[in-house]
Amino acid sequence: MSKLEGLYGLEPEWIADELKAEAERRENIWREIEDREPRFAALRDLTIRALCSDKVAKASYFNLLRAGWRQFEFLELLVGMAVSVPRRGKAPNWLSGLGMTPKQMNYLPGRLNKLADEIEKLNGYPLLRPDIWLEGRKVSESAKKCFGFWFTRLPLLLRHYAAFTKGHSKDMRRFLWEKNRRAPRAEVLRALISLAQTETGRPRYKDLSAILSAAAHEAGLADSECAFDEPTLRVLGSRMQKK
Repeated sequence: MSKLEGLYGLEPEWIADELKAEAERRENIWREIEDREPRFAALRDLTIRALCSDKVAKASYFNLLRAGWRQFEFLELLVGMAVSVPRRGKAPNWLSGLGMTPKQMNYLPGRLNKLADEIEKLNGYPLLRPDIWLEGRKVSESAKKCFGFWFTRLPLLLRHYAAFTKGHSKDMRRFLWEKNRRAPRAEVLRALISLAQTETGRPRYKDLSAILSAAAHEAGLADSECAFDEPTLRVLGSRMQKK
């Protein structure tokens, strides 16, 4: 039995019979898919509940089917997904595995530069100069030469490391922002509009808007979180064409 059984009775008999027959042919496939991915079933169920409770959305749904849309499972899935995924993308915290916060990383170059200044001051003090006083320590000649050389150059290394961490941190934030800046919801809406164009020959903004708005209401989205009106979808579709 198709998930849309409750909708068919409101449509002319010819479309009801056709849809039922096609639904039965694909039902076993989708049952297997949804058994593996229960989230898909939940998303489709959300859309179907919205269609059953909103007459305008229900009419728009059958408008799409009359226009030739036959992959209605993907329609239900994408609509449910569009009202469930975040509106805006968010770059992950690339420092999470290190145990540092972005704020701590921002402060690190300054701390390193301050430490470099302090070490440089110590190295300049006659009674602390490592290249001189290491000569009297009980270490090998090679260690004296190595440590004397690097201790006096430690401030320079710290300043270079501070510059590296500052520049690299900035580059990583930019890279991750670019990679994740596309809003997940907009990506799903693009797929939905593209599928409408493929299935029916037109993007069908008005019908998609009605179905999406009903699903958003069913999902409990606040008005401020919704962007499913027809003009917004047209703008998104226009940008897709330009790209």
